[in-house]
Amino acid sequence: MGAAAIGGFAPGVTAEYFVGSDPGPGLGQPLGVTSVASLSSSLAGATLPQAGMAPGTYPVGVRVRNAAGRWSRPVFRSFTRHPSSLITATEADVAARPPAGAPDAAVTQVWKLAMAQQCPVMTSQVVIGGVTVLVEARPGETPQAFLLRVHQAINGDPRLAPLVVAQMSGSDAIEVRALQTGASPATWFTASAALTVAVTRPGNLGSAGRRLTQAEYFLDVDPGTGLAAVAPITLQANDYSAALNTLPVNILALRAGNHRIGLRFRNAAGRWGQPLYRGMNSFTLFGSPDVTPPALTLTGGDTMSLPYGQTFTEPGFTAVDETDGNLTATVAVSGQVFPLIPGPHLVRYAVVDTAGNRTERTRTVQVVDPHVPVLTGSALLAYNDPPSFLDIFTGLTASDTESGDLTYRVRLASGSVNWFQSGTYPLVFQVTDAGGNVTSFNRTVSLTSRATQYPPFTMWMTGYADGRNIIPEMLIPTADPDADGLSNEAEWNADTNPFDPFSNLELAFASPTSLWWCGRIRINYRLDSSLNLGTWLPLTGTLNTDTGEDFEVDFSALPGPGNRRFFRLITGPRMPVLVGP
Repeated sequence: MGAAAIGGFAPGVTAEYFVGSDPGPGLGQPLGVTSVASLSSSLAGATLPQAGMAPGTYPVGVRVRNAAGRWSRPVFRSFTRHPSSLITATEADVAARPPAGAPDAAVTQVWKLAMAQQCPVMTSQVVIGGVTVLVEARPGETPQAFLLRVHQAINGDPRLAPLVVAQMSGSDAIEVRALQTGASPATWFTASAALTVAVTRPGNLGSAGRRLTQAEYFLDVDPGTGLAAVAPITLQANDYSAALNTLPVNILALRAGNHRIGLRFRNAAGRWGQPLYRGMNSFTLFGSPDVTPPALTLTGGDTMSLPYGQTFTEPGFTAVDETDGNLTATVAVSGQVFPLIPGPHLVRYAVVDTAGNRTERTRTVQVVDPHVPVLTGSALLAYNDPPSFLDIFTGLTASDTESGDLTYRVRLASGSVNWFQSGTYPLVFQVTDAGGNVTSFNRTVSLTSRATQYPPFTMWMTGYADGRNIIPEMLIPTADPDADGLSNEAEWNADTNPFDPFSNLELAFASPTSLWWCGRIRINYRLDSSLNLGTWLPLTGTLNTDTGEDFEVDFSALPGPGNRRFFRLITGPRMPVLVGP
């Protein structure tokens, strides 16, 4: 049977088709044809029994018989049955059946964010819902001060405002609470190695929220959640299996090619799950399949700028297919531009012709923040006497028209101070707003010869006590105002805060072969070792630092039983040579 015969059949002509092996002429499935119908249009009424068929590619044969009873040779094409799988879900129980017992309540998930070690690292990263927050540690910064800035960074990021809220839990942890009910996967909230994230209260949509209430489907291109066709299926109270097994979809408008059907569900809590896809391959008996995708053009190009606060208006697009013609009305647009959040925003466009050929484009809309942040403070810090505490960030404040208070984001861009040597030290600070605008600030720290000596106890205590209304009895060397077991004199030796119980000198890490602790400037260290807690021998010489780095001592080569060895860390103020009057 040649192509010239297509266009109509004489009376008495019949046809049949089969899937897989040829059963022989007259033993296939009947395929109705008429004198005015072509064979290809007759195939629209064919049903391929796929129940129980494994995923794979199957041959389909079609042949016709003339009025004289003679059968033609079969014409073969193939179709592919694709496996189906649930790609992902909004949360684990979006597709779960509600429990049969007592209903559970809807709750929000809560996490605890804390330091994994005593010394803050240079840059720590927190990722919440795909939003990355970076916080750089400051020289000599305590873990408590660092966590406070991480807390400010989470609450100060406008991208996180609709997702979570953070609050300090004491001075050594941050409680982060989701604003929506339901469970979140472990990858939704992560942090770098210097921080730990632990779930303190799992989220739950609740029995009522998990019930599936709505379903929708689409052919080939996803128009977006809530925008697809309503699925003509019935959702029973607790039985969703029937909904997954049967979905009548009209595919008469599709041409030969690879197609997919997407089915997605919505629960009572308003969460849409990701689509459940089933693929199919339709074929034509005559001619070559259409494999040319439509042309999709974005008016205005792939990138554009949007002034901060201005409403985004879609510039437009066109889609044309060589066979289907103008497909602009079928283009699916996804993504959203938030004009009050500086930075890049992605808008995605997709179009599919009736043969299943797909074209996708992405437009990047850059919300431009025209205002640079303001960074202010004293340009000169001059010390003629030893400072009571060392903080090169003191008095610096940063603010931005769009992002608000950015003081927590001020970082040291270049420079350092040797507090044990007189001189003039130039420093450069920077702050970056959410739009990527950077402001620099130059500060000079000047130390006289007298200012380089370690501050005497009285000056040191007065510096910490200023503005605290501390009674005199709490300022003597033997007092312990923060009740952490260390006297004021011991805190002075270790250069820790006598009014903060969490500011103390602790080992940050211990292993069977080494000890590690956070170094503080102006402090001498010595590590001693003992086998009986009676006789102590120095394990190291005097260790000191001018920049606050960490120390690690390896004792894996020490003789004697390792499980009976004890260590102690001896500290004392590092006293520079006094120069001048």
